[in-house]
Amino acid sequence: MSYILDALKKADAERERGAVPGVLSQQRPFAPIPAKTGPNLKPMLALIAGLLLLIVAGMVWRFTHEDTQTLASTAPAPLPTPVSPASTAAPLPAAPLLAPPPQPLANQTATGAPTPETAAAKKAAPSKPAKRVYTLAELPDNVRQTLPQLKISGGSYSSNPAQRMLIVNNEVFQERSQPAPGVTVEQIRQNSAVLLFRGYSFRVPY
Repeated sequence: MSYILDALKKADAERERGAVPGVLSQQRPFAPIPAKTGPNLKPMLALIAGLLLLIVAGMVWRFTHEDTQTLASTAPAPLPTPVSPASTAAPLPAAPLLAPPPQPLANQTATGAPTPETAAAKKAAPSKPAKRVYTLAELPDNVRQTLPQLKISGGSYSSNPAQRMLIVNNEVFQERSQPAPGVTVEQIRQNSAVLLFRGYSFRVPY
């Protein structure tokens, strides 16, 4: 009996310490606590690793591109091609062509003055005779008989030939015009005019 009481006291003392449950305490069946499963981090880690790889690749490409442009911009310019002195020298001016001296004419002296023979030949050459102007009465009969009827009623003389006028058969004519078939006003003078008919020049007053 004392043995059972000692066992109960010891059990109570251990229950108070929480080490061993008491005899009278209800024993509950032990159920294993399931372990908490955390979220699956593998896809997230793969995404982060891919982003890091892209960032590193972009930085490497940028640094490489900048180094290439820097080398291209700092490359030394090509040296100019040396030019030989012969190519830059100015061309010598061409020598002017000298015209041959004029040869003296056979009938001139060395000074250019005409020789006595030339002067004598000029004096001996006959001058062209002035054209004869007939009067109406001096014309040959056959010319006067075939001359058209002309009625000179007036005229006007001017130093400007374009302003000279002659009134023939009540019409106004100027020099080089024809008041009648075959008749030409050759010249208009003061108080008279020279007409031409069949090769004869004759003067008519106005």
